[in-house]
Amino acid sequence: MPGTPVRPPARLQAATTSGKPILLRLDMQAGHGMGSTATQRNAMTADIYSFLLWQMGKSALKE
Repeated sequence: MPGTPVRPPARLQAATTSGKPILLRLDMQAGHGMGSTATQRNAMTADIYSFLLWQMGKSALKE
């Protein structure tokens, strides 16, 4: 079922009273193996930080 991974986050989003978005991250390269590669961990960390910064109103890096 292609829609299965998004059902729990959709329910969480519907149940929240804050009106703020939630982060759903799918890694199509992930498997059932020994864990994540360094590249996958770095990509996940970058996604989390960019989501947090977006929610705090930071839209661009300052030089």
